[in-house]
Amino acid sequence: MIAILPEKNSPSAHPWAIPLSIEQIPSHDTDNLVASRQIRSLLTDSDLPFQSNLTVNVADSLYCAVPFLGSVGDIDNLITVVRSPGNRVFYFQPAISEQKKRGHPIWLGKRFDMKDPETWGIPTQSCKHAISMASGKTAILELDIWDGLLMKGNRSIPMNKSPFTLIHCRLLNADGSHVFTRPLWLIVFGKRRKELSPVVVWQSYRQRYDIEHFFRFGKSHLLMGRYQTPVVEHEENWLDIVGLTYFQLWIASPLAQTLPRPWERYSIPKDDSNPPGPSMTQKDFERIIRQIEKSPSSPKPRGKSPGRQPGYSPGQRSKRDVVFKGRKQTKKKAA
Repeated sequence: MIAILPEKNSPSAHPWAIPLSIEQIPSHDTDNLVASRQIRSLLTDSDLPFQSNLTVNVADSLYCAVPFLGSVGDIDNLITVVRSPGNRVFYFQPAISEQKKRGHPIWLGKRFDMKDPETWGIPTQSCKHAISMASGKTAILELDIWDGLLMKGNRSIPMNKSPFTLIHCRLLNADGSHVFTRPLWLIVFGKRRKELSPVVVWQSYRQRYDIEHFFRFGKSHLLMGRYQTPVVEHEENWLDIVGLTYFQLWIASPLAQTLPRPWERYSIPKDDSNPPGPSMTQKDFERIIRQIEKSPSSPKPRGKSPGRQPGYSPGQRSKRDVVFKGRKQTKKKAA
């Protein structure tokens, strides 16, 4: 699923993630290739504003791979921000003096091992910023930036001409202790990546977690995972219906009133300027749709369904082979 993350007026704003494209990954495809096709179709659609405006795509570490980054790297107005695992190995750009006079040119320079700080060298830029958390506390954000790094590609997707920016993020409390045990590594990929400041990159990726709220709300309130059918097309249609339902809640959120139950005192917002969240909007949605002037038409009697004809049998459903993705692990024989 690819969703748009609306701009937030304050850190206490409710999480919203508006679905734009929901597709099921076929058995013969991978998640990286399907996601790259979805992004390319959205950015080339003339009816959408992404075709000409600068667009930032944030993704988790699953898409920190050559098949995904190499497939979207040629889009001029796209900046991709992905989280990188802490065990990757990247490379600096080779110096001109390292090039050979004969043979294959050197594409990768010195190693940048994320587990070995001695290979990091001096960052291109370092900065500190005060960040206001959703709880009201103030934390210090420390960022170290390395620009122009490279990653290994393959024969079909060479990555030697696709440099990226690597950001090392650490969030500290007022006493200097770490808010999180592990640091956050972000890769900024794209031709226009330098137009975003490191703080904006961190804030953009931080908002990516709002999409997890959509999955939780969709499964618990919109029956997203309850529809069961053997037909793939029906399941895909149901996911689209859930996405459209969530989109209607987002449109109606400025009109909704926050009416928590007596035991839901935590749901009372501290800032009245922010619209209610998905749950409160759904509770007040009945009152909103009753304000529509046009009254619905009265139901018409349908009668009894004739059902199946006597003697008709749909037959047994055709069996499908079980598809195993990935490489099968072979068991080692005991010596």
